[in-house]
Amino acid sequence: MSPVSPESSHVPSDRGLSRVFAGTRARAVVLVTVVAALLVLPPIGQRVIATGGYNGDDEARSALLARDVIDRGALFDVHYRWESPFRDKPPLYPWLIAAFSLPGGRVTETTARAPVALATIGVALFVFLLGEQLFSRRAGIWAALITVTSYDVFANSQLVLPDMLVVCFATMAGWAFWRATSHPPARSALPLFYVAVALSVYAKGPLGLVPFLTAAAWISTEYGVGQVVSRLWNLPGAALFAG
Repeated sequence: MSPVSPESSHVPSDRGLSRVFAGTRARAVVLVTVVAALLVLPPIGQRVIATGGYNGDDEARSALLARDVIDRGALFDVHYRWESPFRDKPPLYPWLIAAFSLPGGRVTETTARAPVALATIGVALFVFLLGEQLFSRRAGIWAALITVTSYDVFANSQLVLPDMLVVCFATMAGWAFWRATSHPPARSALPLFYVAVALSVYAKGPLGLVPFLTAAAWISTEYGVGQVVSRLWNLPGAALFAG
């Protein structure tokens, strides 16, 4: 039997992926969006909202707060189990659940998880954009696909918890900050950074400020501590954050 030459052996072709990697940003965005959506959207209404267990009543609480928003039209004076107004968590996630539930008039397993599932798709998109900005389009695509197919990301995309909202807005903040520090800097990037941090805070409280700390640490390392305020301060962004 004659040996098989390397030329005659079958080697899987990556021409299809190469075309995507070499294509436009829009094509890459479509790829990342479609893959993420196919992973996280189909199961969102298939599991009953949990009570007890590892997450305690946290999942049910978000849904009940959203139901109170719909029933009483309350935004800030939201009640949980007919108790006094709930102040332990920021209201962004219950608001989003209520917005998705308004067309049907009630909170369901699907409408409660829809904001988290969409935030997971957003995580994939912002990971792609940040990876493209830092390295290359190819690296951004692979980073996004690896992120959205990791177990913890998928598992959290199916929970009625605001964690993926925080991850989405924090990743958005990281991308916006890097755009603001690139050459030439994007003028709207730093205000967008402030907006992303504000949304992250409104999703889960002080934890959302982590992008500010990360940005300040990077600036102090690159330019010195004295440059942190001048390079991070942005009046329109601060106004949007406070608003």
